[in-house]
Amino acid sequence: MRYFTRVVFSSFVLLLGGAAYANSSRDPPTTYQSADRNEHGSDRHDKDHDDRDRQCKDRDHRDEDRDGRHRSDDDDCSCKADSSTLAPAAPGASLQNANTLLSAFAIVNTGTKRKDGVSITSVSLPGAQLTLPTSLPYQLGTLLAGSSAILNADFSGMQFLPNTTYTISVRGTYSHEHERRCFKLNVNLTIPPAAPGSAPLQTATVGPNKVAGGLFPHQPLDFEDDVNTAGWTVPTGPFTLGTPTANATIAQIAPAGDPPAIDFLKNTSLGLTSGGSNGTFANSGSVEPSGAASGGGVVFVTANWAAAYSTDGGATFTQLDPTTIFPADAVGFCCDQIAQYVPSIDRFVWLLQGNGDRIATASPADII
Repeated sequence: MRYFTRVVFSSFVLLLGGAAYANSSRDPPTTYQSADRNEHGSDRHDKDHDDRDRQCKDRDHRDEDRDGRHRSDDDDCSCKADSSTLAPAAPGASLQNANTLLSAFAIVNTGTKRKDGVSITSVSLPGAQLTLPTSLPYQLGTLLAGSSAILNADFSGMQFLPNTTYTISVRGTYSHEHERRCFKLNVNLTIPPAAPGSAPLQTATVGPNKVAGGLFPHQPLDFEDDVNTAGWTVPTGPFTLGTPTANATIAQIAPAGDPPAIDFLKNTSLGLTSGGSNGTFANSGSVEPSGAASGGGVVFVTANWAAAYSTDGGATFTQLDPTTIFPADAVGFCCDQIAQYVPSIDRFVWLLQGNGDRIATASPADII
């Protein structure tokens, strides 16, 4: 069997022959003793308070000038600032047209305690007009520790360019243990390249390896901490009404003799076991067939953690342990597989997923 690792190719002779493979890893106020100092302290406090009020009003005016509508900025002026345990994640962006930007992203509670009444009070992008949410504040509700909520934010009023990054400023408030707090987040949105498009094709060459006999020791299944990491969030676009079909779909009686014959396919149990969460093949577990292929009288089938082949047309199968066929290298093996037969080269092609990808090939004759 030949194979390649970490985006690699392999050819395999499944247990019976040789195979090649490749692998693709802020101080509290001072307490004064004299009445004069108390009076002066009070004057200073009043002055500070007045200055702060003016600053708040100035911010309100700037916000109103920025996107054409007044928004309450009580998140700046009447709450305790705390953005340390909220974070944006998985931002996604799309252009409906050159002047309309659709975006969506998650706001994640990265802290260890719940945040109640999470409310978005401001969403801004310099030079653009916010069109969604249509009104503010926008309520996200309660975020438990580790949980998130999706915010869709759309903009218009300027020209947006493909393959360009824009920064959105998001402000809001939430309640934490009966205390009102505010937050500010910056979200970087990168608009994808224009479509259709092109890019230089990159190639890589990986030397093949060869294995035979399936004599490597069994290895536990190697799962990453998070096998489904969030890449981006797809924005919600406007609703487009579809066109109904002209005629309703109804059941009709088939003409006599048409079709002349009906073939019913029969599912035959493979009689396989598949590894449980501990990765041992002695435990049966839920298994999802990932691929099957036949060629040259041989059937090769894969599932989450198991593989098998048949040399009698699928009447009986011999189970394989993928971790014993390939060495315990950096790619390893965790779960999903795909098998295909390519007639033009008379080869089974077997893709195994680990901390990378391994591709192996073998001919039907190698297996027989």
